[in-house]
Amino acid sequence: MVFLNPWLLLVWLLLGGGVAWAYMKGWLRVGSGRHGAVKVAHSGRITRLPQYEKVAKRYRLWLIVMSAMLVIAALSSVILSARPAEQSLVTPAQFNRDIMLCLDVSGSMLNTDIQLVETFEQLINSFKGQRIGLEMFNVAGSPVVSLTDDYDTLRERLAYTKEMLKLLQDSSEISNSKWSEMHAFFAGAEVSVKDANLPSSNVGLGLASCVEHMGMNTNSRSQSVILATDNELGGPPSAAIISTKQAMALAKQRSVRVYALDPGVFNEDTMRSEPNVPDNHLGEHAELKTYSILTSGAYYRLSEKNIVPSIIEQISKQEATLFTGDSQYTVNDAPLTPFIVLAVAVAGLMVITWRLKL
Repeated sequence: MVFLNPWLLLVWLLLGGGVAWAYMKGWLRVGSGRHGAVKVAHSGRITRLPQYEKVAKRYRLWLIVMSAMLVIAALSSVILSARPAEQSLVTPAQFNRDIMLCLDVSGSMLNTDIQLVETFEQLINSFKGQRIGLEMFNVAGSPVVSLTDDYDTLRERLAYTKEMLKLLQDSSEISNSKWSEMHAFFAGAEVSVKDANLPSSNVGLGLASCVEHMGMNTNSRSQSVILATDNELGGPPSAAIISTKQAMALAKQRSVRVYALDPGVFNEDTMRSEPNVPDNHLGEHAELKTYSILTSGAYYRLSEKNIVPSIIEQISKQEATLFTGDSQYTVNDAPLTPFIVLAVAVAGLMVITWRLKL
Protein backbone atom coordinates (compact mmCIF):
# COMPACT_ATOMS: atom_id res chain seq x y z
CA MET A 1 0.00 0.00 0.00
CA VAL A 2 1.15 3.53 -0.81
CA PHE A 3 -0.20 6.92 0.23
CA LEU A 4 -0.94 9.69 -2.27
CA ASN A 5 -0.81 12.33 0.50
CA PRO A 6 1.93 10.97 2.80
CA TRP A 7 2.71 14.45 4.18
CA LEU A 8 -0.61 14.38 6.05
CA LEU A 9 0.70 11.48 8.16
CA LEU A 10 3.51 13.75 9.38
CA VAL A 11 1.01 16.53 10.10
CA TRP A 12 -1.16 14.21 12.17
CA LEU A 13 1.90 12.81 13.96
CA LEU A 14 3.09 16.31 14.93
CA LEU A 15 -0.44 17.27 16.00
CA GLY A 16 -0.77 14.15 18.15
CA GLY A 17 2.64 14.74 19.69
CA GLY A 18 1.67 18.33 20.50
CA VAL A 19 -1.56 17.22 22.21
CA ALA A 20 0.32 14.58 24.25
CA TRP A 21 2.94 17.12 25.32
CA ALA A 22 0.25 19.62 26.35
CA TYR A 23 -1.49 16.94 28.37
CA MET A 24 1.74 15.98 30.16
CA LYS A 25 2.27 19.65 31.02
CA GLY A 26 -1.17 19.65 32.61
CA TRP A 27 -2.63 22.19 30.23
CA LEU A 28 -5.41 19.89 29.14
CA ARG A 29 -6.19 18.29 32.50
CA VAL A 30 -9.49 18.93 34.26
CA GLY A 31 -10.67 18.03 37.71
CA SER A 32 -8.89 20.59 39.91
CA GLY A 33 -10.54 23.39 41.88
CA ARG A 34 -14.26 23.94 42.09
CA HIS A 35 -14.75 22.16 38.76
CA GLY A 36 -13.26 18.92 40.11
CA ALA A 37 -14.90 15.87 41.68
CA VAL A 38 -17.28 16.33 44.60
CA LYS A 39 -16.41 14.19 47.62
CA VAL A 40 -19.23 12.36 49.37
CA ALA A 41 -18.90 11.17 52.98
CA HIS A 42 -19.13 7.46 53.78
CA SER A 43 -19.29 6.52 50.04
CA GLY A 44 -17.00 3.58 50.73
CA ARG A 45 -19.94 1.64 52.15
CA ILE A 46 -21.51 1.74 48.71
CA THR A 47 -18.40 1.05 46.65
CA ARG A 48 -17.62 -2.06 48.69
CA LEU A 49 -20.93 -3.68 47.86
CA PRO A 50 -20.52 -6.77 45.56
CA GLN A 51 -23.22 -5.51 43.19
CA TYR A 52 -21.55 -2.09 42.88
CA GLU A 53 -18.15 -3.70 42.22
CA LYS A 54 -19.74 -5.84 39.51
CA VAL A 55 -21.34 -2.83 37.81
CA ALA A 56 -18.17 -0.74 38.13
CA LYS A 57 -16.06 -3.54 36.63
CA ARG A 58 -18.44 -3.82 33.65
CA TYR A 59 -18.43 -0.04 33.25
CA ARG A 60 -14.62 0.08 33.20
CA LEU A 61 -14.59 -2.70 30.58
CA TRP A 62 -16.96 -0.73 28.35
CA LEU A 63 -14.78 2.34 28.77
CA ILE A 64 -11.72 0.35 27.66
CA VAL A 65 -13.59 -0.92 24.59
CA MET A 66 -14.81 2.62 23.88
CA SER A 67 -11.26 3.95 24.12
CA ALA A 68 -10.06 1.25 21.72
CA MET A 69 -12.84 2.16 19.27
CA LEU A 70 -11.84 5.82 19.49
CA VAL A 71 -8.21 4.97 18.74
CA ILE A 72 -9.20 2.72 15.81
CA ALA A 73 -11.55 5.38 14.40
CA ALA A 74 -8.84 8.03 14.72
CA LEU A 75 -6.20 5.87 13.02
CA SER A 76 -8.61 4.95 10.20
CA SER A 77 -9.41 8.64 9.69
CA VAL A 78 -5.72 9.49 9.53
CA ILE A 79 -5.10 6.74 6.97
CA LEU A 80 -8.06 7.85 4.85
CA SER A 81 -6.88 11.46 4.88
CA ALA A 82 -3.53 10.31 3.44
CA ARG A 83 -5.36 8.59 0.50
CA PRO A 84 -4.27 4.94 0.59
CA ALA A 85 -3.68 3.46 -2.86
CA GLU A 86 -2.51 0.27 -4.53
CA GLN A 87 0.35 0.26 -7.00
CA SER A 88 0.65 -2.43 -9.64
CA LEU A 89 2.62 -3.18 -12.79
CA VAL A 90 0.31 -3.50 -15.80
CA THR A 91 1.18 -4.75 -19.27
CA PRO A 92 -1.76 -3.83 -21.52
CA ALA A 93 -2.74 -6.56 -23.95
CA GLN A 94 -5.60 -6.77 -26.41
CA PHE A 95 -6.78 -9.04 -29.17
CA ASN A 96 -7.43 -6.71 -32.09
CA ARG A 97 -9.51 -7.08 -35.20
CA ASP A 98 -9.94 -4.38 -37.81
CA ILE A 99 -13.39 -3.94 -39.35
CA MET A 100 -14.21 -1.40 -42.06
CA LEU A 101 -17.87 -0.57 -42.70
CA CYS A 102 -18.14 0.29 -46.42
CA LEU A 103 -21.40 1.92 -47.55
CA ASP A 104 -22.55 2.45 -51.14
CA VAL A 105 -24.43 5.80 -51.29
CA SER A 106 -25.33 5.72 -54.99
CA GLY A 107 -28.85 6.33 -56.29
CA SER A 108 -29.85 2.66 -56.46
CA MET A 109 -28.97 2.25 -52.78
CA LEU A 110 -30.75 5.35 -51.51
CA ASN A 111 -33.91 3.58 -50.30
CA THR A 112 -32.01 0.95 -48.34
CA ASP A 113 -29.00 2.90 -47.02
CA ILE A 114 -30.75 3.95 -43.81
CA GLN A 115 -31.57 0.32 -43.05
CA LEU A 116 -27.96 -0.58 -43.77
CA VAL A 117 -26.69 2.12 -41.41
CA GLU A 118 -28.99 0.74 -38.71
CA THR A 119 -27.47 -2.68 -39.37
CA PHE A 120 -24.02 -1.14 -38.89
CA GLU A 121 -25.21 0.33 -35.58
CA GLN A 122 -26.27 -3.12 -34.40
CA LEU A 123 -22.86 -4.49 -35.35
CA ILE A 124 -21.03 -1.79 -33.39
CA ASN A 125 -23.16 -2.50 -30.30
CA SER A 126 -22.20 -6.17 -30.56
CA PHE A 127 -18.42 -5.68 -30.82
CA LYS A 128 -15.99 -4.81 -28.03
CA GLY A 129 -12.35 -3.83 -28.39
CA GLN A 130 -12.16 -4.13 -32.17
CA ARG A 131 -11.07 -1.18 -34.27
CA ILE A 132 -13.88 -0.15 -36.58
CA GLY A 133 -13.95 2.43 -39.38
CA LEU A 134 -16.62 3.84 -41.66
CA GLU A 135 -16.33 4.78 -45.34
CA MET A 136 -18.86 5.62 -48.03
CA PHE A 137 -18.51 5.60 -51.78
CA ASN A 138 -20.29 6.41 -54.99
CA VAL A 139 -18.04 7.67 -57.76
CA ALA A 140 -15.09 7.34 -55.36
CA GLY A 141 -14.44 6.36 -51.78
CA SER A 142 -14.66 8.90 -48.96
CA PRO A 143 -13.62 8.06 -45.37
CA VAL A 144 -16.06 9.10 -42.62
CA VAL A 145 -14.27 7.65 -39.57
CA SER A 146 -10.81 6.08 -39.63
CA LEU A 147 -10.23 2.82 -37.77
CA THR A 148 -10.82 3.49 -34.09
CA ASP A 149 -12.04 1.84 -30.89
CA ASP A 150 -13.88 5.01 -29.88
CA TYR A 151 -17.37 3.58 -30.32
CA ASP A 152 -19.10 6.75 -29.12
CA THR A 153 -17.60 8.67 -32.04
CA LEU A 154 -18.64 5.90 -34.42
CA ARG A 155 -22.23 6.01 -33.15
CA GLU A 156 -22.32 9.79 -33.52
CA ARG A 157 -21.03 9.62 -37.10
CA LEU A 158 -23.44 6.84 -38.02
CA ALA A 159 -26.32 8.87 -36.59
CA TYR A 160 -25.15 11.89 -38.58
CA THR A 161 -24.81 9.75 -41.74
CA LYS A 162 -28.38 8.57 -41.25
CA GLU A 163 -29.53 12.19 -40.87
CA MET A 164 -27.78 13.20 -44.11
CA LEU A 165 -29.24 10.20 -45.95
CA LYS A 166 -32.75 11.22 -44.88
CA LEU A 167 -32.12 14.69 -46.29
CA LEU A 168 -30.79 13.15 -49.51
CA GLN A 169 -33.94 11.04 -49.87
CA ASP A 170 -36.11 14.15 -49.77
CA SER A 171 -33.91 17.09 -50.70
CA SER A 172 -36.65 19.14 -52.36
CA GLU A 173 -37.81 20.97 -49.23
CA ILE A 174 -34.66 21.50 -47.19
CA SER A 175 -33.09 24.86 -46.38
CA ASN A 176 -30.05 26.22 -48.18
CA SER A 177 -27.88 25.73 -45.11
CA LYS A 178 -28.92 22.08 -44.81
CA TRP A 179 -28.39 21.62 -48.54
CA SER A 180 -24.84 22.95 -48.21
CA GLU A 181 -24.23 20.72 -45.19
CA MET A 182 -25.51 17.66 -47.03
CA HIS A 183 -23.52 18.49 -50.17
CA ALA A 184 -20.33 18.92 -48.12
CA PHE A 185 -20.87 15.56 -46.42
CA PHE A 186 -21.29 13.59 -49.67
CA ALA A 187 -18.79 15.67 -51.71
CA GLY A 188 -15.92 13.21 -51.19
CA ALA A 189 -17.92 10.37 -52.71
CA GLU A 190 -19.37 12.54 -55.48
CA VAL A 191 -16.26 13.75 -57.31
CA SER A 192 -17.00 15.44 -60.60
CA VAL A 193 -18.02 12.75 -63.08
CA LYS A 194 -17.22 15.03 -66.01
CA ASP A 195 -13.71 15.72 -64.81
CA ALA A 196 -12.91 12.23 -63.63
CA ASN A 197 -14.93 10.44 -66.31
CA LEU A 198 -15.87 7.76 -63.78
CA PRO A 199 -19.16 5.84 -63.47
CA SER A 200 -21.38 6.24 -60.43
CA SER A 201 -21.82 3.39 -57.96
CA ASN A 202 -18.20 2.50 -58.62
CA VAL A 203 -18.11 -0.53 -56.34
CA GLY A 204 -14.63 -1.69 -57.35
CA LEU A 205 -13.06 1.69 -56.61
CA GLY A 206 -15.07 2.02 -53.38
CA LEU A 207 -14.05 -1.40 -52.09
CA ALA A 208 -10.42 -0.84 -53.04
CA SER A 209 -10.50 2.45 -51.15
CA CYS A 210 -11.91 0.70 -48.06
CA VAL A 211 -9.16 -1.92 -48.23
CA GLU A 212 -6.44 0.70 -48.69
CA HIS A 213 -7.66 2.81 -45.80
CA MET A 214 -7.24 -0.15 -43.46
CA GLY A 215 -3.50 0.39 -43.87
CA MET A 216 -0.64 -2.02 -44.38
CA ASN A 217 -1.22 -5.02 -42.17
CA THR A 218 2.36 -5.48 -40.95
CA ASN A 219 1.25 -7.21 -37.72
CA SER A 220 -1.02 -9.75 -39.44
CA ARG A 221 -4.17 -8.44 -37.76
CA SER A 222 -7.52 -9.97 -38.58
CA GLN A 223 -9.12 -7.56 -41.08
CA SER A 224 -12.64 -7.54 -42.50
CA VAL A 225 -14.73 -5.28 -44.74
CA ILE A 226 -18.51 -5.24 -44.37
CA LEU A 227 -19.54 -4.08 -47.82
CA ALA A 228 -23.10 -2.76 -48.25
CA THR A 229 -23.82 -2.53 -51.98
CA ASP A 230 -25.91 -3.96 -54.81
CA ASN A 231 -22.80 -3.98 -57.06
CA GLU A 232 -24.75 -2.33 -59.87
CA LEU A 233 -22.36 -0.08 -61.78
CA GLY A 234 -23.82 3.23 -62.93
CA GLY A 235 -22.04 3.37 -66.26
CA PRO A 236 -20.04 1.27 -68.75
CA PRO A 237 -17.68 -1.26 -67.11
CA SER A 238 -14.87 -0.02 -69.35
CA ALA A 239 -14.99 3.36 -67.58
CA ALA A 240 -14.22 1.88 -64.18
CA ILE A 241 -10.62 2.23 -63.00
CA ILE A 242 -10.90 -1.01 -61.06
CA SER A 243 -13.62 -3.62 -61.29
CA THR A 244 -15.37 -5.37 -58.41
CA LYS A 245 -13.51 -8.55 -59.30
CA GLN A 246 -10.14 -6.77 -59.16
CA ALA A 247 -11.00 -5.08 -55.86
CA MET A 248 -11.98 -8.45 -54.39
CA ALA A 249 -8.66 -9.86 -55.60
CA LEU A 250 -6.86 -7.00 -53.83
CA ALA A 251 -8.77 -7.82 -50.63
CA LYS A 252 -7.85 -11.49 -51.00
CA GLN A 253 -4.20 -10.56 -51.53
CA ARG A 254 -4.25 -8.45 -48.35
CA SER A 255 -6.01 -11.25 -46.41
CA VAL A 256 -9.03 -8.99 -45.94
CA ARG A 257 -12.34 -10.86 -45.78
CA VAL A 258 -15.32 -9.21 -47.44
CA TYR A 259 -18.83 -9.65 -46.02
CA ALA A 260 -21.31 -8.38 -48.60
CA LEU A 261 -24.75 -7.00 -47.66
CA ASP A 262 -26.86 -6.92 -50.84
CA PRO A 263 -30.28 -5.18 -50.70
CA GLY A 264 -31.37 -6.81 -53.96
CA VAL A 265 -31.82 -6.01 -57.64
CA PHE A 266 -32.71 -2.36 -58.27
CA ASN A 267 -36.00 -1.80 -60.13
CA GLU A 268 -35.92 1.47 -62.10
CA ASP A 269 -39.72 1.57 -62.37
CA THR A 270 -40.38 1.43 -58.63
CA MET A 271 -36.99 2.95 -57.70
CA ARG A 272 -36.57 0.26 -55.07
CA SER A 273 -34.44 -2.82 -54.56
CA GLU A 274 -36.15 -6.18 -54.91
CA PRO A 275 -34.58 -8.69 -52.51
CA ASN A 276 -36.34 -11.73 -53.99
CA VAL A 277 -35.02 -11.24 -57.54
CA PRO A 278 -31.91 -13.44 -57.83
CA ASP A 279 -29.88 -11.32 -60.27
CA ASN A 280 -29.99 -8.73 -63.05
CA HIS A 281 -29.10 -9.28 -66.69
CA LEU A 282 -25.45 -8.30 -66.14
CA GLY A 283 -24.93 -10.86 -63.39
CA GLU A 284 -23.62 -8.21 -61.00
CA HIS A 285 -25.22 -9.71 -57.88
CA ALA A 286 -23.88 -13.17 -58.64
CA GLU A 287 -20.45 -11.60 -59.13
CA LEU A 288 -20.69 -9.92 -55.72
CA LYS A 289 -21.67 -13.21 -54.09
CA THR A 290 -18.99 -15.29 -55.80
CA TYR A 291 -16.02 -13.06 -55.11
CA SER A 292 -16.97 -12.06 -51.56
CA ILE A 293 -17.09 -15.77 -50.68
CA LEU A 294 -13.72 -16.28 -52.43
CA THR A 295 -12.16 -13.79 -49.99
CA SER A 296 -13.20 -16.24 -47.22
CA GLY A 297 -15.99 -13.83 -46.35
CA ALA A 298 -19.73 -14.26 -46.89
CA TYR A 299 -22.69 -12.92 -48.87
CA TYR A 300 -26.07 -11.89 -47.45
CA ARG A 301 -29.26 -10.53 -48.90
CA LEU A 302 -30.48 -7.76 -46.64
CA SER A 303 -33.87 -9.48 -46.34
CA GLU A 304 -32.32 -12.52 -44.65
CA LYS A 305 -32.81 -13.08 -40.92
CA ASN A 306 -30.04 -13.05 -38.30
CA ILE A 307 -27.54 -11.25 -40.54
CA VAL A 308 -25.87 -9.42 -37.65
CA PRO A 309 -25.34 -12.51 -35.43
CA SER A 310 -24.02 -14.42 -38.43
CA ILE A 311 -21.47 -11.72 -39.35
CA ILE A 312 -20.37 -11.40 -35.71
CA GLU A 313 -19.90 -15.16 -35.46
CA GLN A 314 -17.92 -15.27 -38.73
CA ILE A 315 -15.61 -12.42 -37.70
CA SER A 316 -15.18 -13.77 -34.17
CA LYS A 317 -13.94 -17.08 -35.59
CA GLN A 318 -11.03 -15.32 -37.24
CA GLU A 319 -7.81 -15.54 -35.31
CA ALA A 320 -6.96 -12.23 -33.66
CA THR A 321 -3.43 -11.02 -33.02
CA LEU A 322 -2.43 -10.26 -29.45
CA PHE A 323 -0.92 -6.81 -29.03
CA THR A 324 1.02 -5.98 -25.87
CA GLY A 325 1.87 -2.46 -24.86
CA ASP A 326 4.69 -1.11 -22.69
CA SER A 327 4.54 -2.11 -19.04
CA GLN A 328 3.62 0.72 -16.74
CA TYR A 329 2.84 1.30 -13.09
CA THR A 330 -0.72 2.18 -12.21
CA VAL A 331 -1.90 3.68 -8.93
CA ASN A 332 -5.52 3.25 -7.85
CA ASP A 333 -7.20 4.58 -4.72
CA ALA A 334 -7.88 1.82 -2.19
CA PRO A 335 -9.94 3.35 0.62
CA LEU A 336 -12.29 0.39 1.13
CA THR A 337 -10.54 -1.37 4.02
CA PRO A 338 -9.86 1.69 6.23
CA PHE A 339 -13.35 2.99 5.46
CA ILE A 340 -14.96 -0.28 6.60
CA VAL A 341 -12.82 -0.23 9.78
CA LEU A 342 -13.85 3.39 10.43
CA ALA A 343 -17.53 2.60 9.87
CA VAL A 344 -17.39 -0.38 12.25
CA ALA A 345 -15.57 1.69 14.89
CA VAL A 346 -18.09 4.55 14.66
CA ALA A 347 -20.99 2.08 14.85
CA GLY A 348 -19.36 0.48 17.91
CA LEU A 349 -18.98 3.88 19.57
CA MET A 350 -22.65 4.65 18.98
CA VAL A 351 -23.71 1.35 20.55
CA ILE A 352 -21.42 1.83 23.58
CA THR A 353 -22.61 5.42 24.05
CA TRP A 354 -26.19 4.23 24.04
CA ARG A 355 -25.33 1.35 26.34
CA LEU A 356 -23.61 3.55 28.91
CA LYS A 357 -26.24 6.30 28.45
CA LEU A 358 -23.54 8.93 27.93
